[in-house]
Amino acid sequence: MTQSQFIVPSKIDFNILFDSIGISDRYKFDHIDKYNYIIHKICEGRVFNRQIYSFGYTNLHFSTLEKFLGKRYAGQLLDNLKQWGIIQCDNHYIKGEKSKGYRIAPAYVSKAILRNIFKAEVWTKKLAKQHAAYKEKTTATIEWSNLSKFGINDKVSEYLELKHSSSLSIVESHKARLSSIVKAGNIEINIALTLLKLDFHSFISSLSGSSTPLPSTSSLMNPTLNFGSIQQYILDSKDLEKALTKEKSNAYEVLVNHIHNAYSADLMSVYNIKNEKWFVEQPDITSRIYTNISNLSSDLRQFLYHKESADSLVNQDIRNSQPFLFNYLLADKYRGQAIPADVTKYMQLTASGEFYEHVMKLMNVPEDNRKAFKVEFFAKIFFCKTSYSKRTKEGKVFQTEFPNVYQLINEKKEAGYEKLAIEMQRREAGIILNTIAKRLTNEGVWCATIHDSIVVLKAHAEQVRELILASFKGSVGIAPTVNPEELK
Repeated sequence: MTQSQFIVPSKIDFNILFDSIGISDRYKFDHIDKYNYIIHKICEGRVFNRQIYSFGYTNLHFSTLEKFLGKRYAGQLLDNLKQWGIIQCDNHYIKGEKSKGYRIAPAYVSKAILRNIFKAEVWTKKLAKQHAAYKEKTTATIEWSNLSKFGINDKVSEYLELKHSSSLSIVESHKARLSSIVKAGNIEINIALTLLKLDFHSFISSLSGSSTPLPSTSSLMNPTLNFGSIQQYILDSKDLEKALTKEKSNAYEVLVNHIHNAYSADLMSVYNIKNEKWFVEQPDITSRIYTNISNLSSDLRQFLYHKESADSLVNQDIRNSQPFLFNYLLADKYRGQAIPADVTKYMQLTASGEFYEHVMKLMNVPEDNRKAFKVEFFAKIFFCKTSYSKRTKEGKVFQTEFPNVYQLINEKKEAGYEKLAIEMQRREAGIILNTIAKRLTNEGVWCATIHDSIVVLKAHAEQVRELILASFKGSVGIAPTVNPEELK
């Protein structure tokens, strides 16, 4: 399919802007698509890199931009957008390492919409040629071939509208309280976020318990929208405090802009899949592979389908996957030795998929906070400096419960805590990509990887589950728990 639209924030309308500042129709005709293209690429950054903070910057490779837009125009267009206050630049450039980053200025962050390309005939060809050049580098990979079999149900659009509008509505109902929060460290932050969560729970309950669902959800199964999925559009307390410190704004404006940014990334992801604008990125041959599917919000996977099969899709997901992967390093350390009791306990808990529940119980964390707890706990144990980890409540609990495991984690972080994360991801890629996916490909079984999980047709689900268990058992000496998630 050909791209005939750009995704841009609704507050950015160059037709209106150009008229208001007296720009000629000729200039508009020649350049409006170039401006929308830049905005589209900035918004698209979060699709390719989910690590970009909600208010972070998308790196734009300037020489690539010059080649596509023309050397005469690229710099001029960026300068104009900055001068008009539409975009902001981080002014951070490292030759050969990092391009300057750009983001939509907070005043222009708004609900993303599709804008038709003005010079459609010219631009659809340019965009098609651009993607063809990218595709030429990657079509030899089986990942590209497998990706091309994915489609996404049109009902996803209605789902996204509901997710966006309901999130905004609930935040709007707390506008007065949220607008008064302007500094990090304010006790009101936790109170406000707790009230938001309660309202979200009530909203979800009204959908699942009502015999007459809201008109906007009439064509959707009620269970498709749950607390976990809608919570993705709300910042947690840590990220909200970070934003308040950096953005010099209030909590209401920060939360609203985050909802718009998250919706924009989701809309862009869906648009790219619908238009078969696939991407496959692997930083090196031992690393993870990043694709449209791996970077798609988890709650949107339910709308995926296989274009050439009526069979439903199943995501074979490894439970407690990240802490389980550390068993590789534990197995290496204690190979041929007596394994301490705390290490055995850790390995058994991660293999049974009960690790987080065990630690949450030790720390009195409620079950509905599991998703946020997983992210924060893992960051404070594995992905931070040891000096910081030891000061946290999570670090102290972990050190007491699993002293020998904690010691090995700290040993692995001595050369830099980032190296532990990289080593664990390489171990994951080694078995998921180079063992399991490779064997399935050789056997003619279609599959797509999402880092530590594998999507397959339902007919192959049990075969793949058994292969995952056997592969990890052979490598680590213990098999994980695999949860089959049917995508429908």
